[in-house]
Amino acid sequence: MKDQVEAKSEFEEYLLICKLFLPLCLSNFRIAFNRYLDYFSQTFAEDVTTALAILTIVRMMLALSKSYPSPTATKQIFIVLVETRQDFYKAMSFMVLLGSILFAILLTFGLTPAGELFRILFKISDDELHLVQLGITSICLVPILSNLQSALEGILLKENSWKLNMFAKIFSILLKIFTVAVLVNTTLAKYYPIFIPTISVYISSICTLLLLGLAYKLVLFKELPDETSLLNSNRNPLTFMDIVKLTAPMGMKQIVEKYELTILKIILVHTANSEMERKHILAYLDVVQNAGYVLSRWLFGIPPLVSAYLGNNTKNITLYKDRYDRLVVFIMIVVAFATLLKVLVCWVPMLTKTFLLGIFNIPDNEFGFISYPFKLWTFRPLLYGLYTFSVGVLTHKKDTKILIVCSFLEIVVISVVPLLLNLTVMDGLLSGMVSLYISQAVPTYIVYIYYYVKHCYRTKQL
Repeated sequence: MKDQVEAKSEFEEYLLICKLFLPLCLSNFRIAFNRYLDYFSQTFAEDVTTALAILTIVRMMLALSKSYPSPTATKQIFIVLVETRQDFYKAMSFMVLLGSILFAILLTFGLTPAGELFRILFKISDDELHLVQLGITSICLVPILSNLQSALEGILLKENSWKLNMFAKIFSILLKIFTVAVLVNTTLAKYYPIFIPTISVYISSICTLLLLGLAYKLVLFKELPDETSLLNSNRNPLTFMDIVKLTAPMGMKQIVEKYELTILKIILVHTANSEMERKHILAYLDVVQNAGYVLSRWLFGIPPLVSAYLGNNTKNITLYKDRYDRLVVFIMIVVAFATLLKVLVCWVPMLTKTFLLGIFNIPDNEFGFISYPFKLWTFRPLLYGLYTFSVGVLTHKKDTKILIVCSFLEIVVISVVPLLLNLTVMDGLLSGMVSLYISQAVPTYIVYIYYYVKHCYRTKQL
């Protein structure tokens, strides 16, 4: 009888992990899926290659707007640091402040001669520069909306409101699909396709934000205690500096991750042997990356999962080690499934062709050009699983300093490796994918070694 009770309790704990992970998984899948929809919407343009190249540059600036704090880091702020209503309002103010700064940066590049920088970096024409600046100007409010949405998702996750989070994610994805489906059947898709991603992201973000805000106000507002109820504790109120200390290293790493692809493009564009190779790199390096992310992006829900579960106050959880062990088992299963899925899609020709040509709408004549570089995604889930778990535990322990070192090393690797590979006369797209793999493997092992040595080996405890 006792064994049955323990087995039931263990099952309930794994079920709780699944419930916490589902909205995080869907959230990260939504990011990759939205990126896919954005690229898909450009395939209806008169000049598909040019439209994809323009979207690539606009998405580069959008990546900046979501780098500090990233959606994942924002969720972890509200899971790890927010304990009272005053903390919640302070953290929300921080999100709005950062979003406003990024709003100003995007307008600067979109409306002033600062946008000429893109002409220098990517060798684009006057017409292409005009469309790039239009696209950048149109996304200026996205940082504020994204920060607020991720903040509300984080506080809902902290309170185990996984159903509300799941509903919000599904609602957002359906809105995005509906909006894109409508817009690709208009003249906008042919002449100004860059506006389709912008319009769709505003509609889905605003509606989802209203839904999450209403859910928090009606369901969870009273769950957070007031600061005055904790006066007898030794806890200090949350400050902006507390948030910066936790998230600055994470933000630096996120910016590097977002811009390593841009740095790589700049290097490959300037080392390309022909104009055709340059356009192919600009158009399809992002497509190959996005195709891989669609299948493994959901693994980036692991860091907030670790923070939420290890910091969970559920009465059934008594020992930190038990929680840790369950997470390890769960994450190993998830990573194994992701790797198997990637092997099938990358190495079974029929699945590869269906995925790249059918889902991503790649022209038949380009399939041979991108199929082999795509195979380099095969073992990326193993790297992501190891990295995200290590970062999740370090964030839970409020020890993220090592990410600063990783950021500098990643910049060095992504800057040097493609130049070395260029000496071997390797194809530009293949060289780019090899460089990305190496640049992401280096920080992964550094983070894990740091975590193991400092928090496992030295202390002999978890």
